[in-house]
Amino acid sequence: RSGARKAREGCGAPMQRAGDAMLPGIVLEAMSAAAKVDDVDEARPAKFVLAKDRQFAAAYQGALRAEFGNQVRDFLTHKRAEQPQEKTGKPELSLIEYGDMELSTRVERASALIRNSTDDVYGPLRIRLAALVREAEVPEHESPLRPAMFYRALHQALEQIGLKPEELLGLLQMFDAAVVKLAANGYRAVNAHLSEQGL
Repeated sequence: RSGARKAREGCGAPMQRAGDAMLPGIVLEAMSAAAKVDDVDEARPAKFVLAKDRQFAAAYQGALRAEFGNQVRDFLTHKRAEQPQEKTGKPELSLIEYGDMELSTRVERASALIRNSTDDVYGPLRIRLAALVREAEVPEHESPLRPAMFYRALHQALEQIGLKPEELLGLLQMFDAAVVKLAANGYRAVNAHLSEQGL
């Protein structure tokens, strides 16, 4: 699939630059209220993230690059986006399996939230992406710009800075509004870049 390299080169850098500009404010916005609650145990994870805001920003950008690279490879091989596994009703899930299933559910929910909230920019972007890679269209399930990458990168960044597993999932939902802003800003940056190239 000859357009994969163009997708990587045309979209990756503008998206990363957009994130660089936003991340410090995004972390403060997402965590400041939780860090001020009276309950010490509830406030601790948010304070921990705020204290490591630079490490978090670097970890997020690294994780986003990796996730984008994975999605470009999926695009190259026509691999479909993974669908959340159906619940089987079996009670013998391990804690790790339960955590993975919970994360998959949250990624799917966050992807829908991002997609719905950024439809005004994501729709035109998919058209420009198709023009960039010289294909009639890029199906949603093959797009290298699928919104799941933003939430997965967020999860990985929180994990990498040392947040405890039992605190991580609870904290993720506090970033819902923030990750929508990151995605929207990233999509706008890529849209503008491709528009400047005449696409």
